[in-house]
Amino acid sequence: MTAAQDGYRRLPSMGVGRVAPVPIRQQPATAAIALHGRQPGPRLLRSLGMLFVGAQVVGGAGRQGSEPPPGDSGGDLQAPTTAHARMCRTPRRFDGDADGSLSGGVNREGIRYYNNVINELLSKGVQPFVTLFHWDSPQALEDKYGGFLSPNIINDYKDYAEICFKEFGDRVKHWITFNEPWAFCSMGYASGTFAPGRCSSWEQGKCSVGDSGREPYTACHHQLLAHAETVRLYKQKYQVSMKISAAYINDVEAGTFRYLKKAVQKGKIGITLVSHWFVPFSRSKSNADAARRSLDFMLGWFMDPLIRGDYPLSMRALVGNRLPRFTKEESKLVKGAFDFIGLNYYTANYADNRPPSNGLNASYNTDARANLTGVRNGIPIGPQAGSPWLYVYPQGFRVDEANKQTLPLQEALKDDTRIYYYHKHLLSLLNAIKEGANVKGYFAWSLLDNFEWSNGYTVRFGINFVDYNDGLKRYPKNSAHWFKKFLQKFDGGRASPPENILEGLWEAETASTGYNGRAQRAKQSFQARFGASLVYMLEKTEHQNVNKNKNKRRTCPGHGDLVSNHWRKITPKAQLGKHEAMSRYMGVPRGASQQLASLIQCRHAAMPATVSHLLLPFLVLAVTSGAYDGSGQPPISRRSFPEGFAFGTASSSYQYEGGAMEGGKGPSVWDTFTHLHPDKIADRSNGDVAADSYHLYREDVRIMKDMGMDAYRFSISWPRIVPNGSLSGGVNMEGVRYYNNLINELLSKGVQPFVTLFHWDLPQALEDKYGGFLSPNIINDYKDYAEICFKEFGDRVKHWITFNEPGGYCLAGYGYGIFPPGRCSPWELGKCSAGDSGREPYTVCHNQLLAHAEIVGLYRQKYQAAQKGKIGITLVSNWFVPFSGSKSDYDAARRAIDFNLGWFMDPLVRGDYPLSMRALVGNRLPRFTKEQSAMLKGALDFVGLNYYSAMYAQNIPPSNGLNVSYTTDSRANLTGVRNGVPIGPQAASPWLYIYPQGFRDMLLYVKENYDNPTVYITENGVDEVNNKTLPLHEALKDDIRIEYHHKHLLSLLSAIRDGANVEGYFAWSLLDNFEWVNGYTVRFGINFVDFNDGMKRYPKSSAYWFKRFLQK
Repeated sequence: MTAAQDGYRRLPSMGVGRVAPVPIRQQPATAAIALHGRQPGPRLLRSLGMLFVGAQVVGGAGRQGSEPPPGDSGGDLQAPTTAHARMCRTPRRFDGDADGSLSGGVNREGIRYYNNVINELLSKGVQPFVTLFHWDSPQALEDKYGGFLSPNIINDYKDYAEICFKEFGDRVKHWITFNEPWAFCSMGYASGTFAPGRCSSWEQGKCSVGDSGREPYTACHHQLLAHAETVRLYKQKYQVSMKISAAYINDVEAGTFRYLKKAVQKGKIGITLVSHWFVPFSRSKSNADAARRSLDFMLGWFMDPLIRGDYPLSMRALVGNRLPRFTKEESKLVKGAFDFIGLNYYTANYADNRPPSNGLNASYNTDARANLTGVRNGIPIGPQAGSPWLYVYPQGFRVDEANKQTLPLQEALKDDTRIYYYHKHLLSLLNAIKEGANVKGYFAWSLLDNFEWSNGYTVRFGINFVDYNDGLKRYPKNSAHWFKKFLQKFDGGRASPPENILEGLWEAETASTGYNGRAQRAKQSFQARFGASLVYMLEKTEHQNVNKNKNKRRTCPGHGDLVSNHWRKITPKAQLGKHEAMSRYMGVPRGASQQLASLIQCRHAAMPATVSHLLLPFLVLAVTSGAYDGSGQPPISRRSFPEGFAFGTASSSYQYEGGAMEGGKGPSVWDTFTHLHPDKIADRSNGDVAADSYHLYREDVRIMKDMGMDAYRFSISWPRIVPNGSLSGGVNMEGVRYYNNLINELLSKGVQPFVTLFHWDLPQALEDKYGGFLSPNIINDYKDYAEICFKEFGDRVKHWITFNEPGGYCLAGYGYGIFPPGRCSPWELGKCSAGDSGREPYTVCHNQLLAHAEIVGLYRQKYQAAQKGKIGITLVSNWFVPFSGSKSDYDAARRAIDFNLGWFMDPLVRGDYPLSMRALVGNRLPRFTKEQSAMLKGALDFVGLNYYSAMYAQNIPPSNGLNVSYTTDSRANLTGVRNGVPIGPQAASPWLYIYPQGFRDMLLYVKENYDNPTVYITENGVDEVNNKTLPLHEALKDDIRIEYHHKHLLSLLSAIRDGANVEGYFAWSLLDNFEWVNGYTVRFGINFVDFNDGMKRYPKSSAYWFKRFLQK
């Protein structure tokens, strides 16, 4: 038993849920087999250790071909431990001719089936929680009078419910009238994506019949009335105590009295509702009101009538006469019509206020005047699961994964995301209970993978895996084993001893964060850190107990040995002396940690009450220790880094300068590409003006100085210095003057220039002349251009970067064909008319590597000694995480690194391309001569590394040899999502997943594999969507950027402490700018640029954060 289980002791009863299929005529045969052929047997539930199970009673005309005979409730399945099961029943299984009403008769075979299920559950100690309606209304009633659009359904539903009460109520003690009426009405009658598929023609379902502005309200109005009538029936005839029964039958005959005596069931009845949690999109009052309205239109739609007897005021005001009204009698009937409320919670959304509509196209979906979204500024509210609507957001308080049929079974059973999800949500639930929420039970959705409504079998919600292709066999996923451990009973009611508490917390930490447990010292540090916190909580609890029982205080004899036996087992000797420091780090009062001996020394038999009080905050702390909340992370500033460590921001000429046709500048390939192919740019824009740094550079330098930056990385535009690319066309002295002015301005403000010679804006003249970097002729022209820069600026520039991200240039320009010059094979993303994605990326980067080596040789021979500068290259790579624990995926991740980072680092350190590239690319990969290899090897004083994101790498088999391309040569499928869950939150750019730990991993990989070179982080940053509708004060709130940099700087600091030789960090980017093919649709800047108002600059929240961070 772990401390995590101990901490959960105070949670209410636990169980799992199961739902009936849609009516037989609407459902594929496999779904009927899944539910009926192999019913999730109570023995499976018992093996999980559950306390409850839920299901719906399923109606229908007789047993289907694959349904078990009466008496068979799925005994082929192996055993659980719950005490409750939530089931649902369907009217169709009771109505002999599928009529849906009593006039059609009662199907006794259906009743036998549910009697068998209930009896089997009870025989295994599992209590049934029964839902009467989970969306599968009899088709006959839909045909007869329109189902829940008609008030006629109230009596038919009431008759059906009474059959259930009579037949099963002696054993069923918890009844749920309706499951999620909101979903049934909004999906079935507003969006039209669920049965019966009714909606207005402009809605998502494009329905041929329906009214999204009225019918959802009508259908749910009738469900509320049917619920209230059914509750009244149950309370009057079946729930009542004997005393009430006697009073009730004063005027009735004795026979009725005898019936009522038998009918006393002592059960409870309620309804299950669903709601997202809604977070205001911003802090404005209008968005706070939008979030409240969203709750009213989802949860309040039902809770307000059940508590207050009428719909929420906001609904009445906004929906008007389209919203049905309750009569006084109906209001009285509905008010208080429940013994309990079932709540289903899965996810959260941002709510953004939107103005009133024009009154046309009225719909439930727009009535709340709230735009609901899971993404703000390009960042999701939480990790996205398999279903596109499901963002994991525990603090709002089901998670699914994609049904990936290609996964081997052992991989498909690894659902660690689900474990994380339940762990987090149970902690949130526990916190709510501690603060007074009256919650009595918890049902996980779902026991098994199943038919998931409009998603069919494309996603899996189950704790247990169902093999739909092999007899519907069940296999426990990792989450099933987790639940089984979680639900283990306590040994004699005793809590765990201290070492087991901390062991359990370590398990909770690793289970919820995915930490790989690489070092035992990390575990020891974790336990020592939380040990200090435990001391404080023990002390506090003990103090409270003393105050409550001043004359009854227990003392524990023999305490001295106990602390040494328990604490020293779990804490290394070196840590024992650090309790005081740990206490201060955790915010614990001075001296509290020294009380460990006097507080933990009591035998753990005496600890349960104390431990039960402190485990919640302890566990919450364990699980959220890696989350950034503005203050929860360890404090960090420039003082945390080594002395002399440089902090700066980065830019590039085409993205920043503008002045495209000014000052004698020649055209670059980007000038040509954006003007000839505006369709290739997201907003059809270009860099003609960009951020206008060509004219506003002095203001930009002032901004850097004000922020406290040490350095500025910028690039020189080759065509601004040499307009036609080669010396034969002459040097543009006006361009030289511009860069001299910029460099001098920087130095006058104490900001050191880091200069990139080539950041993708190749002179168009050289592209036209010999194909640019496809030709080795470019090496000499580039060398001539670089020498001009060394001569003109080298007396003041002490850090030179030859190329920015050659891999990005070659892949995007010649592999995918989406960057200039737009060359690729015709089947690639760019659908290019010319190019070869299997050869040209390698040729171009080969020539860039040779040009780099020539320039380094030139600088070292002619300029370095006098100018005392350094020269290097900037590379980029994602970090790659194996998709699974298999060796093949591990190898795929290694190959992915080789084809990105190793493509350049191996030649620069070892003189040749990685072995994996040579083996897989073959003769399409150029070869170095011995002289070239010798020239390349060691051709750098430092390496610049750009890091933004990470991806999973999954092995893929060799291709057929056709359609060869750099993009497939590594035989690695690269994806940001595994089992429907992203590797980290997604930013505005679809390729950017926030994964700070990959930053550290990459730096340590460079350290260990490439002789620990000097490294500068030349780019690191995150973007948000350029939402032009946001007012300025909202657009400046970029908390996600603060979090991004904070976490990445912590990872960087950790790598430095582990020996990585990093000497500087440049944030991308100082300003919002032209972001290549994204144009101006995203913003990477720490400072906001108003592109519509004179390019004015405004500091974002992150600019202030950096200013504080950089204070000397």
